[in-house]
Amino acid sequence: MSDLDRYMELALTGMISVAATLGIVLATQPVPPLPQRIVMIDPARAVLGFINDGRRELPEAEYAQELKTFQTALEDEIQRLSVEHGLVVVNSASVLGGAEDVTPQLLRRVNRLQEEKRSNGSKP
Repeated sequence: MSDLDRYMELALTGMISVAATLGIVLATQPVPPLPQRIVMIDPARAVLGFINDGRRELPEAEYAQELKTFQTALEDEIQRLSVEHGLVVVNSASVLGGAEDVTPQLLRRVNRLQEEKRSNGSKP
């Protein structure tokens, strides 16, 4: 057996070992569900929803803090919605048509959660 034959045998053994290992790893890993549908959110409408919520009368510093809190809550809700319902959430400017707009549902949920926090005496 020549050196070349020996190297070929070792290379083939290595490739088979790697393929077997990958097969075992892939077969034993849980497969996350694929997103089931695409929905969209209109960021401009979301910001307008915040502005029209009546908090504009707050002092500038408090308003800026409320806006940051709202943005964080909105991002958290988008993430929760996408994970819990298997959705891909995209900016409405990227969609030509056919995707459901979830902006109203997200705004209602974020506003309700912030109102609950306010009524419990904590900052939103």
